[in-house]
Amino acid sequence: MRRSCRAQSRRRDDRGTAAVEFAILIPLMCSLLFGIIDYGLFFNESLNVRQAVRESARRGVVQDFGSPVTAQGLANYTATEVGAVAGTAYARVEVPGAWQRGEPVLVCAMVDVNDALIDFVPLPLPSGGVVKSRTRMSIEVETTTVASGSSAQTGGSDWSWCD
Repeated sequence: MRRSCRAQSRRRDDRGTAAVEFAILIPLMCSLLFGIIDYGLFFNESLNVRQAVRESARRGVVQDFGSPVTAQGLANYTATEVGAVAGTAYARVEVPGAWQRGEPVLVCAMVDVNDALIDFVPLPLPSGGVVKSRTRMSIEVETTTVASGSSAQTGGSDWSWCD
């Protein structure tokens, strides 16, 4: 009889252990989960920006996105093509002095991911949380519809990295 009393008292003492362990671990697990989601959003934006800049530059040099072709039209297309989820996309396009075959076209885009969807834990994101990409391609199709020496951007603050 004595033995069963000890077993019962031991069982009663262990009843809340799982709840206490859960309460201790849940903040750590949530922080880890939300951190993974934030970094996933950052790297997703990185891939989207790179692809959009390449696609926009390619369409611009072969005149494949509408007529008349303008630097502002290409910048707007680039910002839309990024499809930012975790921030706002900005784009900049520089058109050469004359739209001639072999001349370069510079397309840049950036997304500030510091305004992440889940801000549960402040994380040090790469590049200060700003995703940037630029591509320079040579013009393949000549046209006279582009103003000489034009450039355009859809916003953003510091474009010094784009030169």
